[in-house]
Amino acid sequence: MTAQAFGSMDAMFAPDRTVLIIADDLGAIASARSAADAAKLRVTRIVSMQQASAALSEGGRETVVLVELTDTDETTDIILDLIEHDHRRTVITFPTRCIDAVVSRVTRSVSLLCSPTTIERVVALVSVSETGSGFSADNDDNDRLQKLADEVARIATTLAELAGSPLSSGGDAFSDGLIGYRAGPVPAPSLPKILKVSVGDIRGMIRARRLRDKFFPADLFGEAAWDMLLDLMVAQVEGTQVAVSSLCIASAVPPTTALRAIRGMTERGLFVRVADHNDKRRIFIELSSATADAMRSYLSAAKQQGAVFA
Repeated sequence: MTAQAFGSMDAMFAPDRTVLIIADDLGAIASARSAADAAKLRVTRIVSMQQASAALSEGGRETVVLVELTDTDETTDIILDLIEHDHRRTVITFPTRCIDAVVSRVTRSVSLLCSPTTIERVVALVSVSETGSGFSADNDDNDRLQKLADEVARIATTLAELAGSPLSSGGDAFSDGLIGYRAGPVPAPSLPKILKVSVGDIRGMIRARRLRDKFFPADLFGEAAWDMLLDLMVAQVEGTQVAVSSLCIASAVPPTTALRAIRGMTERGLFVRVADHNDKRRIFIELSSATADAMRSYLSAAKQQGAVFA
């Protein structure tokens, strides 16, 4: 497929809204083209994984790059390394089994989509193409744009399904943090430095949170950050390590949402990326020292005050 094949469509798109698609799978190519058309991006090139290194090395002919991974190997590792140093706005899609391999190689702010629908591709392409010169824009503006994009995707997906309970739509539209109640100040003496709760207590909190899913729609309580904090706290107390893919599972939200939360909390200094010296295609996530101290203080104070762990 060449750029000339799309010449008749040039008038439909702004000249600076172009996309390079990197994909091998025919189904992925079809989804990528449909998403690009819906996002009003002109497809200038569609190249295979084998051709991708040369295409990326040529420089910025396109403003957006869309990579459709179906698996990871030495070839895709090279592509991901090139993307890590590429200046263009990028969207990468991949199946769940590729989470660790992708996240271990890509640290810059690209849009990572795990097993996305075409609607999610469209929203991601619109989002990255509307961020001006890229991801150096104001973080607050980008966060607001991403939240708006998430909400659009959720609504669109719900309308597309047109089935099931009105409370059964996907996404993370609801949060159990918006309840209007704030705890009163906790006296300093009740914030001990030593953890006063056991691993069993923390696991009990996690079980209680998952128990809600048996009685209410699972997406009603979308609070990935807290679920991940609890999981990483258990790991720290037990002296174990947590891979990105495992943390996504612990978050109890769709993988794409979890990956976005992990990136955000890492950028804010709450999480720390740790290399896996035995496997270059995997990294571990740990609590930062300050976050671990805050979790110990919170858990100890909550137990001391008789709070229900949920």
